Amino acid sequence: LSDTARTVPRGPPPLICSVTLAPSSFRALPIMDAAAREEMFEITDRLYYDEDLTDEEFFSEIFSETADEIMKDGRGAGRYVILLLSIAIPIAMIWEFLRRKKKYETEERKRRVKEILETPLEPSQDEKELREKYLRPGE
Repeated sequence: LSDTARTVPRGPPPLICSVTLAPSSFRALPIMDAAAREEMFEITDRLYYDEDLTDEEFFSEIFSETADEIMKDGRGAGRYVILLLSIAIPIAMIWEFLRRKKKYETEERKRRVKEILETPLEPSQDEKELREKYLRPGE
């Protein structure tokens, strides 16, 4: 056949091809949702006019391409952004919590040191009694 003959569609229209394919793949249809069946019928319609495919290659290619399309992740990068945020936000929250805790502990230590340093050193009553009892006068 010439190249011009191959570009001219042959046989029944694609819709009939999809309808005639359904009984031959009847066992697969109950486990496929409507979107997957629609995808399979679109691929069938597209491959129907490829004269280079044998029947075995035709059906094999239909099911192979359908499986690839069904398994394709159509959610895009949004999924990865959500995953990244679900990891980054808790880490940032923990980091901020630890930073504030450390800052609070540092300020609390400074406050205690300042309090200790500002407390006057006055001898207690017991210390005065012990000095009088054991030390000689004038020491």
